[in-house]
Amino acid sequence: MKIEFLEETHQYFVDGIEKPSVTTILKEVFGGMEDIPLLTLQKAGERGTIFHAITEMQDKKFPEYEIIEYQEKAEKAYFEAYGDDWKANAQLNTYNALNLPKWEKIEEQFYCAELGYVGTVDRISATAIYDTKTSSAIDRLKWSLQTTAYAMPFGKKECYAIWLPRKGNGKIIKLDYIPDDWLAVLRVYNLKKGKKK
Repeated sequence: MKIEFLEETHQYFVDGIEKPSVTTILKEVFGGMEDIPLLTLQKAGERGTIFHAITEMQDKKFPEYEIIEYQEKAEKAYFEAYGDDWKANAQLNTYNALNLPKWEKIEEQFYCAELGYVGTVDRISATAIYDTKTSSAIDRLKWSLQTTAYAMPFGKKECYAIWLPRKGNGKIIKLDYIPDDWLAVLRVYNLKKGKKK
């Protein structure tokens, strides 16, 4: 089985067939962020992508000079695109100060064949699923649904968010493992899309 992810369009393909991601399903059922200006969403998305890449490189033990080089290029491109002098260092320092477990898997793509959805889990420890969030506000329900969807194919029942807002202190947030609620969301999604599964 081959999973392919197109980052520009946030599309997943399993053996050449498009499959819905966990985030796509949640957006379809709960709605997107239509009331937030597009530029604000673009900037937040770009910061999140950069930060995820930096922590992935760090957790996979890339040489420090490669991480610094990537970070400098990414922050410069971000500034050129948005005129915003954001730096990842404060969030990265918070991430590094958290008492995080040893990771078994980092940025792990998966396909849940039984339920027909795909995704990428940020971090998996021996006992739990962790998802990194850089948003300014906590959304416990959506985060719990998302991490539950990630946890189910891996047989995990503990879910956490590593919350690292742009401003303020980050923390690890224990989320609810709610498989019945995720299955209900999936049923609504499939009904909207006219699917049986």
